[in-house]
Amino acid sequence: MTALDTKLWRDLRRLSLQLAAVAVVMACGVAMVVMAWSMLRSLALTQAAYYADARFADVFVHLKRAPDVVGRRLAALPGIGRLDTRVVEDVTLDLPDTHSDRANQSAPVPTIGRFISLPDRGPDGLHQLHIVKGRFPDPARRSEAVVSEGFAMSHRLEPGDSLHAILNGRRTRLDLVGIATSPEYVYTIRTGDLFPDDRSFGIVWIDRKALAAAFDMEDAFNDVIATLAPGARLEDVCRALDRELDRYGSLSAFGREFQPSHRYLTNELRELRNMGLVAPIVFLAVTAILMHLVLSRLVGTQREQIATLAAFGYTPREIGGHFLTLAAAVVAAGAALGVAGGWVLGQQLTAIYSGFFRFPILRFEVDRGVVAFSIAIAAAAALLGVVQAVGRAMAVKPAAAMQPEPPGRYRPAIIERLGLAALVPLTMRMVIRHLERRPVATALSILGIAMGAGVMVLGMFVGDAVRDLGDFQFTQVQRFDRSVTLVEPAASRALREFARLPGVAAVEPFRVVSTTLTSGHRQRRQEILGLAEGGCLFRMIDRHGRVHAPRRDGLVMSAKLASLLAAKPGDEIEVDVLEMRRPKARLRIAATIDDMVGTSAYLHLDTLRRLLGEGDTVSGAFLAVDAARTADLDRRLADTPRVAGFVARDVQLRTFRDTIARTLLRMRSVNTLFAAVIACGVVATTARQSVAERARDLASLRVLGFTRAEVSAIMLGEQALLTLAAVPLGLLMGLGFVIVTSWGYDTELFRIPVVVHRRTYAIAAVTVLAAALAAALVVRRSLDRLDLVATLKAKD
Repeated sequence: MTALDTKLWRDLRRLSLQLAAVAVVMACGVAMVVMAWSMLRSLALTQAAYYADARFADVFVHLKRAPDVVGRRLAALPGIGRLDTRVVEDVTLDLPDTHSDRANQSAPVPTIGRFISLPDRGPDGLHQLHIVKGRFPDPARRSEAVVSEGFAMSHRLEPGDSLHAILNGRRTRLDLVGIATSPEYVYTIRTGDLFPDDRSFGIVWIDRKALAAAFDMEDAFNDVIATLAPGARLEDVCRALDRELDRYGSLSAFGREFQPSHRYLTNELRELRNMGLVAPIVFLAVTAILMHLVLSRLVGTQREQIATLAAFGYTPREIGGHFLTLAAAVVAAGAALGVAGGWVLGQQLTAIYSGFFRFPILRFEVDRGVVAFSIAIAAAAALLGVVQAVGRAMAVKPAAAMQPEPPGRYRPAIIERLGLAALVPLTMRMVIRHLERRPVATALSILGIAMGAGVMVLGMFVGDAVRDLGDFQFTQVQRFDRSVTLVEPAASRALREFARLPGVAAVEPFRVVSTTLTSGHRQRRQEILGLAEGGCLFRMIDRHGRVHAPRRDGLVMSAKLASLLAAKPGDEIEVDVLEMRRPKARLRIAATIDDMVGTSAYLHLDTLRRLLGEGDTVSGAFLAVDAARTADLDRRLADTPRVAGFVARDVQLRTFRDTIARTLLRMRSVNTLFAAVIACGVVATTARQSVAERARDLASLRVLGFTRAEVSAIMLGEQALLTLAAVPLGLLMGLGFVIVTSWGYDTELFRIPVVVHRRTYAIAAVTVLAAALAAALVVRRSLDRLDLVATLKAKD
């Protein structure tokens, strides 16, 4: 073993706590990279494989009713690879646990089942089901059915159970023989809903003849799915389908990007990508700072050792390699811990995703390329931190370094230059002078501690944002108790019928139509919601709390939607209505609102009716309901044939808290833990390095007559000044981190608001101060154990 090897092991033992803190901080960054990018790859590969195996469609279109002969004509259209026709209907289900299980949570709300005719089980059939439990229905037994996995789990259904459905007004018993997943409902959410709810919405597959007989669809269909032939253009195929199906009440064909399940899954992949980019940058920046602090101070205290090694023939390259090996040991430890941590976090994230995304199999696999990449950037961060220190070590000249290092040039401290010296104790003046003489080291120490506080703010802000998002959507925007949608638009006299229902205190109408909005070459499928003037049960509010009224002179739309269309207020856009007589118009964007959920377009109710060329029709109504009568009201609505469905605001809020909020808050816990590690690691490393660096100076002061309390005051005062300077800077940096991170959550599904509560700032500051206090206790203990004679005699 060479002298350099012996020195390496000695340095590793002596600096074990400081180096361990650096390794743990580095591990946090590596774990985030491994978790996010491996999960992203696992999800993307699982999605692609499942879509291919189950033959997920590229084109979708729903219509009123068309004869099967039309379907055969559609299959022959240019650009169509495979085309299947189906029968799809939403019906009310009657389950044994529908009322009893919800009794303690909210008023009973009917469960909606989307009934879909079973797909062709041939090798080319689209949307092949994966049977999780049980079997496929027997075509000879029309009462047999298969249900979606999430719905079955939510209602504790098993093969052999039965359920009842209201099929076209008739209560029908169905025998459950299987539980399945489908590529069309990896993320089971009903069109128009904000969040998934497996309790109130599920998928039921039954024999096509049985479903067709129940809804007068014999030899007919009302839904089309298709794949594209090689080289075909989606736009051309959609136009061809629309031409053929226009007379049959088509709602216009659309591509996979607008299919709800695929859209939500794609959004999640985008968020994972953002997580994998933003968070590790912060952690690895702190790693570089800590590595610089440790190595630069180590080189500074070992000048004589380095000179001795050089005098004995060790080349600058060997000496530089020695310090790089020390850094490599930290990288190896941090990388190993980080990869293991990333695997654990990835497994936990997979368990969360399995509750939302229903794949036949979803496994988290650590990608070797991601591991190599994470280790590479960790090594790069460490190298960036140590390159200056290693360069100093390699430049040491034996003759000069064997002499004691010249003392720093004396200069009055800033408080002395300002004439305030008499107001400051001697020990504090010594601290301020020392910090001023080393501006770079002082600035880096402050920056490192500040980043710990900043990441604490970043880790906790998600909780603030989620709470504000829920409050914004469900108490400010949606103030109704029930939103009722009719099967078909009806005359406004239906409002009087709603007003006579039990418990209804107020009724406000709405009219909603599906449209295609076109601005230049950009196009979006979007529902336009017509609202009455002066309504208060559903309000258009931006994130600043400003209430907007529906406009007669044009559309009011989400700022996000306007951005997707590359349009701005004052611009005109083409509106193609996809219902009724399919009118077309050019409407001006009257205003945009910076909302936080989904993308929306609003129009004054009277203007929308004129656009549609109809009278005082409504699609439904928002209801304010007496809380004591909601159960009676819901039963009446469930038994009303003309009601297609209704939304309970309290159920939506519960679903939000159980899905989006729960997932984000779990991630907040991980981020907060990592942030606490950074804060504690930076403070502890800085404190211990200061003690190691200044041990001789402190021992000299003790010999000169300074008491332990005075010597401790010097060291602890230095740490206190660094911490107090870092905390405000860290809170400001935290706000910057929040702003940057919020860009990653700026999607068309929801936007996380830039909201940091005072409580979050306080917790971040207290965490850093607590870490500093703990480090102070360690410093004081080290000073109490300082061996004066050994320290003064030591030649490092």
